[in-house]
Amino acid sequence: MWSRAGCWLTRIFHQLFGASLALVESPAKPNGCTIGSRGGERSRLGARSRRRKPPAVFIPGIALWMVLGGLGCAQEAAPETRPPAKPTLGTGCPPNGGQARGPIGSRLPAWDLYLELDAWDALHEDVHADLGVAAALCVERRRVPITLELQGASTRTRPKKSFDVKVTSPGGLPEPFGRMNGGSLRRVLLKAMYSDQSLVREALAFELWRLMGYEAPVVDFVSVSINGAYWGLYATVEPVGRDYLRRHGYRPGGHLYKAVRRGKHQADFAPRRKLERVFEHKTDDQSGGYEDLAALVMRMHETPLSQEAWEREIDPVFSLAMYMDRMIWVSLTQNTDAVAQNFFLYNAPHDGHDHWSIIPWDSNIAFGASRRGIGHTSMPAELLLIDGRNWFGDRLLQVDAFRKAYVERFRNVLAAVLPTELVESVHHELASRVEPELSRDRRRWQRPLSSREAQQAVLDFVHQRPGHLREALQELVRGTD
Repeated sequence: MWSRAGCWLTRIFHQLFGASLALVESPAKPNGCTIGSRGGERSRLGARSRRRKPPAVFIPGIALWMVLGGLGCAQEAAPETRPPAKPTLGTGCPPNGGQARGPIGSRLPAWDLYLELDAWDALHEDVHADLGVAAALCVERRRVPITLELQGASTRTRPKKSFDVKVTSPGGLPEPFGRMNGGSLRRVLLKAMYSDQSLVREALAFELWRLMGYEAPVVDFVSVSINGAYWGLYATVEPVGRDYLRRHGYRPGGHLYKAVRRGKHQADFAPRRKLERVFEHKTDDQSGGYEDLAALVMRMHETPLSQEAWEREIDPVFSLAMYMDRMIWVSLTQNTDAVAQNFFLYNAPHDGHDHWSIIPWDSNIAFGASRRGIGHTSMPAELLLIDGRNWFGDRLLQVDAFRKAYVERFRNVLAAVLPTELVESVHHELASRVEPELSRDRRRWQRPLSSREAQQAVLDFVHQRPGHLREALQELVRGTD
């Protein structure tokens, strides 16, 4: 408040006395207060100030401005990206280590990370190296030895980074999600969600996929400090791996693949794609890897474009209804990063044939967020993705019967499965959980939007997106006539 008051007082003195406050060069603050915002006026006033002495009232005015505003219009210092030195802990945690804390009204647990500064510097020497360093995590007054790694791709270069937390001692982390019957985890991801100022987009997208009848990683939120310094609001995301498959009831003994994108190569099952380049094999036992995936892709390529052939050859091993639902989910959420990457395929054969499942992943660039960065958005009428925007989705919709079934299912999802009122209520629950910690994180990392503005942007998208999709579906209907 005082910074804003000082900023406005500066403008008043500037206008009243024509003094050389324009020499205080400062860009616009997020609240829109600037000095000398008109270029011509800035140069004219600056020149005039060199010709005459400022009035006497200028001196106490500047003093009052500094007291109230603390140079409120000056450029804010960049957020601190290196924690303080690790305190002496002995073998335990500080008295309040890992206890709930934060702004009044915050319901989030506290996770306190501790590591040596040499380890922190080694972690950041090459942010693209998958280096793990020794650290400790205090949660619920319990100290857990861990290995800490940087996580993600583009987020590694952001000021607020994501982390991969792996337990190195017997036992595990207290289950942070409240949805696993009190179990424990050997690994969890702390995701910064730097491009998502609401921090709830991925959690919202995953919850909608569950409401459509499928499994998705569980997401919750924690307040993180590093070496005693507040580091921000983070999403705890359940990693997809062997333990995930066991917890969610998948048949054991299958092969798990992660779909990625490398340059022009994407995981869309198109001809001439190098499977080893766009699908990472994530199974512990990698014997026989890629053979089942290659067989699936061959089915997709060689099966004639007819309803009967696809239902006979592809649907028993790779559910077409499931893939249609994924296309709908990607389109509804504007999940541009999931069109042909950022998902897992799991094959667990039974009844004498393969059986593939899709698991979503990395869905924070959704609901209007943009890959271009934190200051950019995508409008609800843009990037409709109604046709899947990938090779297999396009091929699927070339079959008239499947295109009609897709349009019918899409309309049913919009009207009954995920109506706007339901999506709004899910968002409200998530937004209530992160507030007021989100406001604290915004100040810590100098995000341009307030927490209310960030959540309203998601809500506006949720309200407007279905109308644009219904119009686009009409075009697909005409294509079947």
